[in-house]
Amino acid sequence: MSSLIERWRALDARPFPAEASAGKVNGVNLRFVESFAAGVVERFLTGRELEWSDLSLMLQHRAQLARALPALSPDAQTYFGELDAIMARVIGDAATDLYKFTNVTGVELSQLLARRAEERLASLPSHEHFQAMLGAGLIVVANTLRGPVMAAVDQHQAAEKMVQLAADWLRKLLEPSVSGGVAK
Repeated sequence: MSSLIERWRALDARPFPAEASAGKVNGVNLRFVESFAAGVVERFLTGRELEWSDLSLMLQHRAQLARALPALSPDAQTYFGELDAIMARVIGDAATDLYKFTNVTGVELSQLLARRAEERLASLPSHEHFQAMLGAGLIVVANTLRGPVMAAVDQHQAAEKMVQLAADWLRKLLEPSVSGGVAK
């Protein structure tokens, strides 16, 4: 943790890039991103546990930084590149319990999948994007379930149990979309 503390203190001692102070860069308010990150990093470095909402917002801010970085000068890119690296380290270090790891990794995979679909399938209609993303997501699920199925004595029964487990989790994860609330 000491190298993270040292990195944060060194970045915090640097002046905020002037070009990022005035308005938005590629639609991103970099002052807000840096301010939010500073609060979360400070909480983490003082030993306070981060909430899932903190980590989720940090992931979103990292995606915003990636959008803004190409429009910045080399000095500002260095500053915000270091901020991004620190944010990534905090997310990784904070997401070590099962619940936070699951959520952080799921969001990261979803963001990567959406980016890949946009990059590689931009000319296709949205329903084909959906089909491609669903197929890719299901391959991840199948690859995850393959190990327990192959290790089982009765592989057919194990496969059915894994499919049921996945279906139960999908229902639970989709509940907020149906009810407008939070997953239980």
